[in-house]
Amino acid sequence: MVRLTLWCTTALKANASTLNIRIAIISHVSAYPVVILPVNELVKLFHEYKIPVIVDGAHCIGNINVNIEKMSNVDYYFTNTHKWLFSSKSSGLLYIRHDHQQLYVPASAVVDQAMTDDFESRFIWTGTRDRTSFCAILTALDYRESLGGEERIMSYNRALARYGGHYLSRLWDTQVLAPDSMQSAMTNIQVPTNNFTACQTVAGQLYNTYNTMVSGASNISPTFGNIACYYRLSAQIYQDKSDWQTLGALIVQLLKALNAYAPGPKALQL
Repeated sequence: MVRLTLWCTTALKANASTLNIRIAIISHVSAYPVVILPVNELVKLFHEYKIPVIVDGAHCIGNINVNIEKMSNVDYYFTNTHKWLFSSKSSGLLYIRHDHQQLYVPASAVVDQAMTDDFESRFIWTGTRDRTSFCAILTALDYRESLGGEERIMSYNRALARYGGHYLSRLWDTQVLAPDSMQSAMTNIQVPTNNFTACQTVAGQLYNTYNTMVSGASNISPTFGNIACYYRLSAQIYQDKSDWQTLGALIVQLLKALNAYAPGPKALQL
């Protein structure tokens, strides 16, 4: 995280006289690779150069703690509630800092509602939009509370992802891509093969035959050659350690069937 902040600082200082950046868009939890970024420091840095910031928090709420008030006066923040909060699709949350709110009205708003000074009221009546997905957020929160609340859920998932990443990296003698401090309930593990095409094939087999989704391999073109392949894996409350152990053994089995299993020298024997 320190390196990233230093890199951004150096780049901005070096180009300060010619900057024409209208807005900066950064992820809070990036998708590929999946890491928690230092948004507080980055927002503060861009603000020093009068650059407003949008933070993409799609993988955040329900996965990590989100505190807008401690985010260096961020301009915009949005997050989905269907990814980690157990709500339905087409539901999410949008934060717009108070001094920007006068700029925005919903595209389909009734005219008299769109002209009101109250920001939230502008979005209350937008014609015949189905509000079911918005209402589902409250039910999702009630369900999460019945499971023990936010901290219990997030702590369990975070610990399980950390266990899974370290278990698989020991099993295959590969590596976890990012340090624990930058990981949430998702982790990136290097797959034990030198054949990137095989890595993609196994990802497809897991999805189509075993109803298991691993992300990452399909997002890089095979024209890059046989580069290291990482799977993005997610922990969730319906999993336990045995699921990660089963997955690790299955990936070994599938890679061996393709004659593409290439673990490190200290890989464990199954």
